[in-house]
Amino acid sequence: MGQLIARSWSVRRITATAAIALLGACTASSGGDVGVRTPSRASQVTATQAACPAQVRLLPTRTATESSWGAAISDNGWVAGWVAEPEMKLRAVVWRGNTPPLDLGVDGVPADINEVGDIAIQGHGYGPNGFSAFLWKDGTLRRLPGTKSRPRVAVNGLNDHGVVVGFVFGGRTSSVRAAVWRNGRVRVLRHPSGGTRRDDYFGQDINNSGLVIGWRGSDPRISHWWRTGGRVGTLSRGDSDRGVAANVDDRGRVVGFVAGRSEDDPGGPNIKWRSVRSDPKKFLNRRFGVFALHPDSGYVVGSRDSRRAFLGHLSDARVTLLPNPPALGGFDAYSAQAFDVATGQNPLAPDGGVTVVGTAFFDSVEGSPNNRAVLWTCARSYR
Repeated sequence: MGQLIARSWSVRRITATAAIALLGACTASSGGDVGVRTPSRASQVTATQAACPAQVRLLPTRTATESSWGAAISDNGWVAGWVAEPEMKLRAVVWRGNTPPLDLGVDGVPADINEVGDIAIQGHGYGPNGFSAFLWKDGTLRRLPGTKSRPRVAVNGLNDHGVVVGFVFGGRTSSVRAAVWRNGRVRVLRHPSGGTRRDDYFGQDINNSGLVIGWRGSDPRISHWWRTGGRVGTLSRGDSDRGVAANVDDRGRVVGFVAGRSEDDPGGPNIKWRSVRSDPKKFLNRRFGVFALHPDSGYVVGSRDSRRAFLGHLSDARVTLLPNPPALGGFDAYSAQAFDVATGQNPLAPDGGVTVVGTAFFDSVEGSPNNRAVLWTCARSYR
């Protein structure tokens, strides 16, 4: 398989869900109702910002000793993540309002959630379940298949039509292939021209028009795009031969970063492509790890030096550093990272604005949680 891509201080989202295990808001709604994504929320966010009070809080857990992790959020306010008791496996869950999380029926790490409540989950552990992936839909859990030659599965992204993107590997071949799953069926994406059958290809994200982005794992790293209808191409490398595409939005904008040449190399800056046909431009410096791009508003979130969660925007290089949450069990959080962003009103953010979900990390004593899922509401107000 391809080499693990990471900053020296933090594993990027490109490996933070599936690959790390395998390689080492809308208009106001009530209760748990789920709708479809509406067009751009920019005007709505601006209109509600003045009356939107900033708040940071920990999401509830089922017990006082559970650790938790906030991985992804929809504009409807559903948060996918995991919980775990000390020394136990990670259990995939979803928060639907400010109540204890709902168990999704599998040990795993959610990779993404869409606007109709579907959740793509990477199995957790080093047994057969650790090399499997699942789609939770309408309360039903479905295992996503691999292929005969590559039976192991990893998932990274999901669009609002329920199409999952990731990669397949293992079995009779040593190479990795980018893949998509629609209605529970797997389709391997063909390798681009200039590549070889021995190269590894990783599917990383997909938008609502069926545009998939990913990368080739061999050196030098090259980013690629695929259409679910069969077309494939290569993103411009610009001045760098190590640009890695990590996230794509519904406008076709792509965010990535310049990978290091080794595990000890922190790599270069974050980069962005205006489209899959454009040259990459420098976005944020290498101190910032971008973990998610909102599907239509241009907001990005991540972590600065793995210590502070931040909110940014594709339009400029300014960022808003988000505060750490209150102390837990007598311990202050020593770091926090943001993993996804939503806009508009939802049950978790009734005043609207920009909502960020992530995880805070605490020192702890035996039997107490060492990380907890965090929610920042009206996040722009922290600037």
